[in-house]
Amino acid sequence: MKKAVGVLSGAVVAFLLSAGPSLAGGAALQTTLTTSKATIYQNETVDLNATLTGINNSSDCSPTTVLEYKKSSGGVLCSVNLTGTQESTYKWSYVAGVCRVRGDQLAVGLNTLMADVNSSYCYSPGGQAASQVQVTVLAGNAPVAVPTTSEWTLWGLTGLLLIGGGVFASRRFRATAA
Repeated sequence: MKKAVGVLSGAVVAFLLSAGPSLAGGAALQTTLTTSKATIYQNETVDLNATLTGINNSSDCSPTTVLEYKKSSGGVLCSVNLTGTQESTYKWSYVAGVCRVRGDQLAVGLNTLMADVNSSYCYSPGGQAASQVQVTVLAGNAPVAVPTTSEWTLWGLTGLLLIGGGVFASRRFRATAA
């Protein structure tokens, strides 16, 4: 009897370990990553934002879960904590802190950035297209802003008003002095 219970217990443990985090009590978090800009220069910054949804998780992931914003080529850009809100009995939504990345932290050209959950209980399922964004980094610095036609027109009209006012004032003062 003891041998049968031992074999059965070992089989259950092996099944849970081989089944992955979903059957062993972990919660899969669907991640959606967004970016403030798709193209930046090396001296500019881009903000990365992530929202996550956990379905069929019985407890909150946020106290111990960290979201890592990474380059697909390797290297963590920043790590942020999650803030969780329970929407229903087994559904949680999370908001991650914003990660501000400078263009000089990335390679010039097309960069694939991703969000990955780093936790012992919650995890990111593989193959999520929404957990990745692409940002293009252009070499050099952003060009200085050139005034638009409307701005030049306003400066010109302001100058004409000042000249006209000066001419009017000088004639007025000459008339009163005489």
